Amino acid sequence: MSQPLLIFYATTTGNAQICAERVAGLAVRHGYAPRIWDVDGFEVRQLAQEPIVLFCVSTYGDGDPSDSAHDFWAEVQALPPGTLAPLRYGVYALGDSTYADFCGFGRKLDEELAAKGGSRIAPRSDNDLDYEAGLEAWCAAVFGALAAIHEPAET
Repeated sequence: MSQPLLIFYATTTGNAQICAERVAGLAVRHGYAPRIWDVDGFEVRQLAQEPIVLFCVSTYGDGDPSDSAHDFWAEVQALPPGTLAPLRYGVYALGDSTYADFCGFGRKLDEELAAKGGSRIAPRSDNDLDYEAGLEAWCAAVFGALAAIHEPAET
């Protein structure tokens, strides 16, 4: 049986969803069973019950979350410290470097998940308009770090 892996996306234009789908394809090759979800409507407290969560998130405008991520973001911020201690996560952030708060939502989400007790699997990847350019390198870092922690089951 493959190791479960939850991949969230938060997007306005669809770019983060495209990245999440590419991450899922690479995850299967590394022995994981990915599930892809839009953050909209997800019960945030369930994050602590997920062994591994990867986020592909777009920043809208100058550092804001996409429209579908507003409720999710508010719920993450409202969690008590330590709530996400079991969580292992990674963030692939998309943005536009012409804005002062480039990849602001991805950066803020990464920092907030850590503040709530989550463990970062690999450094966040901040990506400009060529949003897929850093995806393979980020996935290599994520899956390399996970392999050092445990070996996923063969598919």
